[in-house]
Amino acid sequence: MDASQLLMRMKHFVRSTEKPSTSSVVNNEFNQAHRTTFVSGSHVKQFYESTVGKEAFQTNQKKCTKGKPLEEPKPSTKLIKTAFNVNSLMKAVEMGKTADVEEILEKNKESVNCCDQFGWTPIMSACCAGNERMVVLLLQWKPDLSVCDKRGQSCRDLASAKGYRHIVKILDQYVQDMHENTVAKQNPTSSEQVPSNNTTFYCKVCKQSIEHTSMKKHLSSTIHNFHKASKRKMPTMYGIPESNKGFQILVKSGWNKEDGLGPSGEGHKYPPKTILKQDRTGLGAKRYQARVTHTLEDSGRKEVRQKKTFKRDLKMEKTKEQRLERNLRRMLS
Repeated sequence: MDASQLLMRMKHFVRSTEKPSTSSVVNNEFNQAHRTTFVSGSHVKQFYESTVGKEAFQTNQKKCTKGKPLEEPKPSTKLIKTAFNVNSLMKAVEMGKTADVEEILEKNKESVNCCDQFGWTPIMSACCAGNERMVVLLLQWKPDLSVCDKRGQSCRDLASAKGYRHIVKILDQYVQDMHENTVAKQNPTSSEQVPSNNTTFYCKVCKQSIEHTSMKKHLSSTIHNFHKASKRKMPTMYGIPESNKGFQILVKSGWNKEDGLGPSGEGHKYPPKTILKQDRTGLGAKRYQARVTHTLEDSGRKEVRQKKTFKRDLKMEKTKEQRLERNLRRMLS
């Protein structure tokens, strides 16, 4: 190939220029307006109206406003409606904060019988702590005193176990007042029939006619209380500790302690009485008294058998006597 053919003129490619956008036009006009030494208010107003009136500005503004409108933050309801917390009530009762306890009970009246994970109620915690003021406060909200914990103990049992006799007295008085109110509601005319003056009346508990005293004084007398206490049934003693798992299961299932053992309450109420065999005679030869517990005096003691002597023991004893005799002779000589 010739050199003339190799020497060709190079072509320079020029990149295409895009059509100036409306935003660039606006910027150019704004720059030109700023280049002038002096800008009047009318020029600024015209520039603003021309800029706002353009389609590009309006479309961009619409795109920006297409989003969801911002909602005003609503006030949180957590502070308004506070959820009831059992632990907070139990802690306030244990620490003796009467104001906090009253505030919680006013908002949730049913919380007076609430139970924690151990089956304790607020009245149980107050009785166990020995806080008389808190116990009186909780009794005003009429709690259920028959509720038992996982060990089968009520609030009265906890107070008596701790030795708080004043708490036990308050609980007993509350139960008695509730019983009297219930009886008064059922028999509204009974209170009107009680004589208040020194008249003769018949006491069903003492089973005799009372004279020269009022009914109120007689009911608080020692004789009446003695007759009343003698008619009370002694609590049933099964010989089983209340911490026994089977005993606790029966109590939780609604079993009454005064009935017999078993879910139906038809089992043995007391431990069976037994008879110890004290001789080698037949079963029907001599009858012994059946008892629940037996002492060493009841059971026949075995005769002490004499220990057998062997030839070796006799020889050792004789050798010991000879040694002592020999030592005694040496001391005297």
